[in-house]
Amino acid sequence: MTNYSQFKPWSVKKLIPCFILFVCMLNVSGQPSEYATGKLIITFTDIRSDVGQIALALYNQESQWTDNPAKEYAWDKDNMKNGRLTVTIEDLPRTVYAIAVLDDENENLEMEYTLGLPTEGWGMSTNPSFLKLKKPGFDEVFFDLDAPVIRMEIKMNYIRKNKKVKD
Repeated sequence: MTNYSQFKPWSVKKLIPCFILFVCMLNVSGQPSEYATGKLIITFTDIRSDVGQIALALYNQESQWTDNPAKEYAWDKDNMKNGRLTVTIEDLPRTVYAIAVLDDENENLEMEYTLGLPTEGWGMSTNPSFLKLKKPGFDEVFFDLDAPVIRMEIKMNYIRKNKKVKD
């Protein structure tokens, strides 16, 4: 007759290395997909009119800033209320980003200028000061998408906030 009380195939000494191996395998295989991406909820504020669209360029490297966006988006202003429009971008890889926004009132996806000054609105992540009269660097506007959901507000800026916009 066999004495099973001495037969301990899963002793604590054997379980600890198995547990460590299991944890290491989880790290090698990566995190579950729902943790590898995040959602960005952006509210654009101080939009001056319901004409045109809001265009957004998303950058995930300093070398892209502001000429070569990683992704581009555009939304109509149908859901705008009191100069505010909220949008959602889902399934973004969790990394560092910077955002540049254009209130594209004539829907040509280009900033319009008169005498060198922008005639349409603009904004950027982190809402940097534009008093320096030069484009902020990536290091001034980047943020880390380091959570499942990030909410932010981007204030739209205009040289002439009360300018009458044609329909």
